[in-house]
Amino acid sequence: MAERLVLTPTYDSGLTLSGDNGRLVVRESQELPLEMQSALRGPAGADGPGASGTVRRPAVAGASLAAYRAVYIAAGVANYASSSNYATAVTCLGITAVAAETGEEVIVVTFGKVSEASWSWSPGAVYLGVAGVLTQTAPSVGAVIEIGIATSAIEIDIRVRLPIDEFSNLDGGTPSSVYGGISNIDGGGP
Repeated sequence: MAERLVLTPTYDSGLTLSGDNGRLVVRESQELPLEMQSALRGPAGADGPGASGTVRRPAVAGASLAAYRAVYIAAGVANYASSSNYATAVTCLGITAVAAETGEEVIVVTFGKVSEASWSWSPGAVYLGVAGVLTQTAPSVGAVIEIGIATSAIEIDIRVRLPIDEFSNLDGGTPSSVYGGISNIDGGGP
């Protein structure tokens, strides 16, 4: 049962006059009634998307997608990211939490821990491979994107990181050819 409570605070506004013989302070008081009612606390709501420390994002599958594969999302549509395709690699957002057919909703884990009993990781970095496959071997060609860190044989802490050395020899190109011929930008070697 709610209880009625009436508060009547007193507010002072003042004017200070000063002169050679001291100061004169004029105060005016007014009472402003404020009416409040107490309320009962309702039941707790559902946990939000980050409650477990894992961030999940829904998307529409742009193709048949397997679970636990790296994807990028463009215009709400998820497709496999690939280390051999720079544009999809650097826009990789996370991994699929479930499999989905074309046009179905797919959940993408963009941050946090994901476990899968069939995995057999060694502790350390997990990278984006070709066609969304996760690997612990950094690609020697293409974009090197760290998807996360394997914290156990069956768990990855998803934290997609942009590449440090963005790529080497992607589709036969070199970093300077892909950057429009810009080289020696920091004053260092070619």
